[in-house]
Amino acid sequence: MINLHHSPVIGGATARGLWVPGALSLGNLRGTANIINLLAQTLDSRVTYTGPSHSYISSDGSLKQSTANVWPLEYKSGVPVGRHDPESAATNYVPGVEYGNVGPTGSTAYDWNYGSSVPTVMQSDMGIASAVSSTASSLTAVYSEGTSAFIAAATDGGSPAAWTLIKRQFTNSASALLRWYVARASSSDYLLARCSGVPAGSFTASVYRKVTSDGLLSAGAQLESGSIVSSPMISPTGQQLTRAASTVVISKYGSASSVVIYYSNGDTQTLSFGSASTVTVPVSALDWGTRYMTHIEYKA
Repeated sequence: MINLHHSPVIGGATARGLWVPGALSLGNLRGTANIINLLAQTLDSRVTYTGPSHSYISSDGSLKQSTANVWPLEYKSGVPVGRHDPESAATNYVPGVEYGNVGPTGSTAYDWNYGSSVPTVMQSDMGIASAVSSTASSLTAVYSEGTSAFIAAATDGGSPAAWTLIKRQFTNSASALLRWYVARASSSDYLLARCSGVPAGSFTASVYRKVTSDGLLSAGAQLESGSIVSSPMISPTGQQLTRAASTVVISKYGSASSVVIYYSNGDTQTLSFGSASTVTVPVSALDWGTRYMTHIEYKA
């Protein structure tokens, strides 16, 4: 199972049934028809999702890839928690996320370089490949080959027992090849991703980590523009990956003037129709997995 920040389950009854906040009858919005249940497997026809293939957490707790224009229901501990917010376009500058091209430092022919210890690559229960380093390799850092300096200093990311997101934020002053150290014990013992052509700007580097009897496992590494971590972009060997933006559009129903979106972490968001027949859900401003949309309520 993947531990994604807050992702709480709203409650057994909520996960298995239809939640009707207030059970109000508003104008010609009567009964439960004014509620869209996003915990249901089938998406209500009043909601339209458009977007590329993207990562989601399936009922078995592993990471899977959707088909284009499909907005899958996601799960935690086998219980449905909702659907994640639409996302902005993003590029993962980490090539070969599943460690198909790993070699020793000194060669530019590899997506990943290691120091004195050769990592083991194994399929993980996260659903993608992970690299196994020594448990001493808990540091993370980002180094610029353009400035020959660390732009995110070595910091201990911890040794969690369950998959946990490790996140680093930094500013890149000029276009350069960056080294994203996902596991580092010392200046000679490490595992790093070679991220070429990263432009100037603010960036976030991330990786999922857990420690088992095998060692320290790293999976799903990303380096992307901005301050949030988007859903995992599993770049192929030798390539970076750009994912297009996604959109969620809600159609007007009856005399509704607005909708309220309810989230798994207790957040709500109100969107007004105005004179339009649809509203568009804003793209996420939070790390992927922080919250999930559970229900939409039409308001008169």
